[in-house]
Amino acid sequence: MQWTRACYLGAALALITIPAAAGQADTSYKAMVAAAEAGQAGVDYGKLRGAYVHSAGYDPYGMAVSNLVDGMRKAYAAGDCKLAAKDAAAISAQQFTNVEAHLAAALCFEKSGNKAGAGRQHEIFLGLTGSILESGDGLTPATAFHVVSLDEEYFVLTALGLNVGEQALVQLGGHAYDRFAVSAKDFDAKSTLYFEIDPILGAAKQRPQ
Repeated sequence: MQWTRACYLGAALALITIPAAAGQADTSYKAMVAAAEAGQAGVDYGKLRGAYVHSAGYDPYGMAVSNLVDGMRKAYAAGDCKLAAKDAAAISAQQFTNVEAHLAAALCFEKSGNKAGAGRQHEIFLGLTGSILESGDGLTPATAFHVVSLDEEYFVLTALGLNVGEQALVQLGGHAYDRFAVSAKDFDAKSTLYFEIDPILGAAKQRPQ
């Protein structure tokens, strides 16, 4: 857990598929969430994140949990793990795919000596993070990271220890991408990182004007 602690304390706090029927997709999402929470083996976190896109509570911009996320970060920074864990649980209940909430919960459970709880949350954290990082390398549009919410973008950028410069929306080959100019914190060399954001943009288009 040491590397996750460093990630969270050092940076995270500075921090097309055809849609299924709504009811069916929501049931599938809830079933996968329940399996992950129960610690069942073989949970496909990539499919879980994909099911979240088609669930009734899909919130790609994290607007419903933004206040809770701010509160969780402040509580953790102040050493109030009881409040941070409470906020993390509330975030997960609304947006189970929020990576940072599971990380905060894992660290707080570890501090309190709840090894089972820490292990469960750490496993979920690794499953969600791994499913994002395994979706591509981000170096080109063709190999972009596939994300389902904006918080996933910024968590990846933070976890990789990158300085973020200019951001642009790119439309290419029928897909939408967020393109970031980035550099490593210890180097001046510039690079570009791509995130495919089809689900996020699709949700934005469906919102009433």
